[in-house]
Amino acid sequence: MTTTANPSGTEYTSRWRLALHAVVYALRVGASAVGGLFKDNCMRNAAALSFYALFSIAPIIYLAVYVAGILAADVDFQQQITQQFAELLGEQAAEGVNVLLSTLETQQQNQFQLVLGIGVLVFSATNIFVQIQNTFNEVFCVQPRASAGIVKHVLDRAVSLGIIFSLGFLLIVSLILDSVVLAFHQYLFELLNAAAVIIVQIVQMLFLVVLITGVIYGMFHFLPDVYLPRYLKLRGSLFVAASLLLGKYGIGLYIANSKLSELGGASASIFVLMLWIYYTSIILFFGAELIRAMADRDRADLPPRRYATRIRTVVVDDDATQPQAAAQAAEEVKADSSSVEESLDAPAGSR
Repeated sequence: MTTTANPSGTEYTSRWRLALHAVVYALRVGASAVGGLFKDNCMRNAAALSFYALFSIAPIIYLAVYVAGILAADVDFQQQITQQFAELLGEQAAEGVNVLLSTLETQQQNQFQLVLGIGVLVFSATNIFVQIQNTFNEVFCVQPRASAGIVKHVLDRAVSLGIIFSLGFLLIVSLILDSVVLAFHQYLFELLNAAAVIIVQIVQMLFLVVLITGVIYGMFHFLPDVYLPRYLKLRGSLFVAASLLLGKYGIGLYIANSKLSELGGASASIFVLMLWIYYTSIILFFGAELIRAMADRDRADLPPRRYATRIRTVVVDDDATQPQAAAQAAEEVKADSSSVEESLDAPAGSR
């Protein structure tokens, strides 16, 4: 008597195993990322980033609008940005952006004042990205080499400025796609009536997710002094983008159910904007921790860039009863650092 295997039952079991494996993987990665969020001082760095943003966000928008205005001079991009902030963050946060932008109103200046003002503007705009880069480096345990010197600082500012110019280009793309969606809105409304409104809202939300994902992906690609695999950058970017959209409703509920909703004026708008920046910073740094945790689980190699080196934190007992252990640990750290730098200095073909 022969028995036949049940392929459907085997397939059903394998699917359950894959699902269980995915759940366990997600839980372990999430737990590791949460632990890293506190170990790497990401909460403190997010608060510092919120402070930096007060001085950086207006210059960033100003430069992005300037770049977009060069390519399309007939469009009021500042109004478009305010509208985008209102859709993503809410009216109060958008008003906070307007308050910060009002501090950059230009006046009659001589040539020296103009050049000095542009320099301060660029320096202020790039500060926030340098702060993000420092936190990313702390998460991925790398740091710039001492030999990099001022060249590294200039390169970091140039990369930050390039990201800002890219935001200006993305602003134009956003405006074009919004115009296309609105152009089809009337046609869809005549064809599908009320369903057209839902379709347009879904399309606009999907486009917003793609736009935010692209910006975050660029940050994960250019800012850390470490090479990250594409799939990890994409996963982290999608998580950050989805969390930002969900946070819009969460922070909106917090504001609606607190005394903050009764306040008005510039101070309340700035507070809401800082609250949003703090939340965004935490989510961004948590996305970096997720990438680091997934790389650890997948045993993915994250090599530092040529001008950077790995760092390793070792807890050494300074008790006088254990001098040999302390000395041995210090020698291990020194040897590990030297071996990493030698491997990075070696030609690519020899590695």
